[in-house]
Amino acid sequence: MISSDADFRRKIRDRSFSINFVKYSPLAANAQAVADVDAQGNLVSKRVVNEYPAKGGYGEAMLKALDGGKFIPAMSNGKPVAGKFGFAIDFTRLYNPDGQGTGTHVKSDNE
Repeated sequence: MISSDADFRRKIRDRSFSINFVKYSPLAANAQAVADVDAQGNLVSKRVVNEYPAKGGYGEAMLKALDGGKFIPAMSNGKPVAGKFGFAIDFTRLYNPDGQGTGTHVKSDNE
């Protein structure tokens, strides 16, 4: 997907406010999806292949975050071809990319 991990997490967080999530154990909440992409890098279809807890809303949030995504297509003999991309997210470790815990060792001006 042509964007950063932080942008993808922002999309998931923004779209998840409209989803009624099933309460989950703090130890497990995840989803896996597959996106089909054409040779021009456009999203053709997407589907959830695994979600825990089942029908918990996490797969739906992931699919909504993929909407409008643009991809770098797969290559075969130097030519772009259609392909599949897999995504997996552990929602227990999903953090706000604009807040604390971004994984940087650089201190912000607020500290």
